[in-house]
Amino acid sequence: MPNHKSCIKKCKVNERRRKCNLDREQRYKANVRKLKKEISLTSTSDKTKNTKAGAAKKASVKTNINDLVKTIKKQLDKIGAKHIYHKNKVARLKSKYDKIVNNFNAKQAQNQSK
Repeated sequence: MPNHKSCIKKCKVNERRRKCNLDREQRYKANVRKLKKEISLTSTSDKTKNTKAGAAKKASVKTNINDLVKTIKKQLDKIGAKHIYHKNKVARLKSKYDKIVNNFNAKQAQNQSK
């Protein structure tokens, strides 16, 4: 335990910051789990028959996935700005999610052309 008054205050501030940083990271990870779930649901539903209702559902899922990735990238920018993650890790993760979305969109376009 710190003995000086300033050190005691610093410990309190550090604890508050740690909780805030942890909260940011947990919200980011929750969105990543949502994204993975959406992608896995669409990959399993691709095997079903093509109907008008199915096409509308796929379009809504596509926009949902794009919105999720946009949110994730925004969260990563904030996490990088607060130095929770290193800037290179943030750039690598953003690139990873861009690739995921591009692959997903390409598969959707390929399925629609069939």
